[in-house]
Amino acid sequence: MARLSVHTYWPEVIAIIEAGLKPDPRRVSAYATHLAGRLEEEGEPRLGERIRRLAERAARPAGATYRTMNMPTDIEAHLDLVEEREPNSNALYPILPDDVLRELQRFVELRGRAGELERRGIRPPSALLLYGAPGCGKTIAAANSTS
Repeated sequence: MARLSVHTYWPEVIAIIEAGLKPDPRRVSAYATHLAGRLEEEGEPRLGERIRRLAERAARPAGATYRTMNMPTDIEAHLDLVEEREPNSNALYPILPDDVLRELQRFVELRGRAGELERRGIRPPSALLLYGAPGCGKTIAAANSTS
């Protein structure tokens, strides 16, 4: 059997390292699975199987939560076809009832004028409690109110 050249697998090795440093366990798993397949095809089934088992563990790190739907992947390389990103908080603002929106705007205005109010002996509010069901916009409202 011919000795495999490590240079043949540099693209996968570099991709695995980059994904591991982010950290992005799904991408590590996808690249490692692709590398395992290449090794198996080129006569290294034991090494390929070992990498495949490690890749399966990387895809499900301890204590992680999982979505019910898998990301769409390329059939051959098993790489994600889409990338998950956090939304840009400046692009979104929740739709709020008028009274809630007025209170939020009032709080932001008072915080913006805190120095002026303190010079006049008025203590501006230092915190605002946002509450509601998950997904109602508390985090987005808070993020947009601070910028």
